[in-house]
Amino acid sequence: MAAQFEIEGFMGRGFWRSCVARLCVAAVVSVGPTDHAMAQGGDTITLIPDSELPRSVPRDAEEARARSEELLRKYPHDPRARLERAAFLLAFMHDVAGAERELRAGLAEDKALARVKPAVASALRATLAKTLAMESRHDEAIAMARPLCETNSSFRADVAKVGLCPGFAPASRAPGELDPARLAAVVKAADQLTALARPGRPPRASDPAAGALLDRVFDVGDLTREVPAFNQLAGLGRWTMSIGAVCEMYDLPAAPEAGQERMRDYSAEIGRCLDASLGASGAMLAATANPPADARGILMAMHPSPHETVVQTVQIMLAYMNRPEPADDWRRARLQALAALAARAGPLLTTDERRQLATDVLSASRTARDAEVRTGLMSVASRFGDK
Repeated sequence: MAAQFEIEGFMGRGFWRSCVARLCVAAVVSVGPTDHAMAQGGDTITLIPDSELPRSVPRDAEEARARSEELLRKYPHDPRARLERAAFLLAFMHDVAGAERELRAGLAEDKALARVKPAVASALRATLAKTLAMESRHDEAIAMARPLCETNSSFRADVAKVGLCPGFAPASRAPGELDPARLAAVVKAADQLTALARPGRPPRASDPAAGALLDRVFDVGDLTREVPAFNQLAGLGRWTMSIGAVCEMYDLPAAPEAGQERMRDYSAEIGRCLDASLGASGAMLAATANPPADARGILMAMHPSPHETVVQTVQIMLAYMNRPEPADDWRRARLQALAALAARAGPLLTTDERRQLATDVLSASRTARDAEVRTGLMSVASRFGDK
């Protein structure tokens, strides 16, 4: 199951970082011209002139690195240079600690912040709050976001969407917008399940307390009923991270006998983990199918891509269905999530990806002993094969 959680880690943290990074870039791009400000020690400092402000998301990692290094070298006291550097570190280097340092350094430039648009300070705070949340430092994240939650700015809605404004919920949500209260409950449930776990003994779904928490994390109906909006990727990343954190507790031990015992004793939990992973991967693919022009560079730089993640998640599901331990009713229970993903993702995948999945699923159907499983897998293969 290790491969499964490598995928979950990418889906949660990789996309989450990129969403946070886009907030950095958007703030830098949106600010207007400034000239000079006083440094913390009293010396005059130069801020980024309007002619040098970034106008778009960088095309690739090298452009992001060069641009952020140049801005920081020339304008070390400009908080917008810190935002740009944090965006690079999050999106391309996966350096969360380094990004946190840059964001805190930007917030410390009080004199410079007074000379740029207020959105810069808000973006620094919102980005840092999301970065802390990404590291499961929820209390710190909520404290960092609190000043934004007490305003009527767009930044309140932004951090609320990922559960960082407890008690705040917009009166109505736009199509594709995640429910912030639901998202906050998912994140909290994942933390509670982690606290319940004991070495070698993850929580059981048959335990009423743990079962309710597992339902909260693994019920991805909100992600599958409609296509999440692209601006909801941060919340989608948080949900996916929560799924991955919980699923990791049910990872199969390396020793064959121990792995067989885990698969036998926790088949229900593992099955729901796989189903939820399929739903989340399909939601991510659907949400990124038509990205804004200024986000395409970051999406293209991600490996694996949402397309690759869907393919790999289906292949992992098939590998589990082919294991000897699960009963046929367990395999039959997986067909619904596979069919739903095939219907949703099939039209968004490339011809080669559809062909690969159709071949893999058809191959799995030939080894299935149960007639219903065999027929169901053939139907899924057909869905992937259809354009």
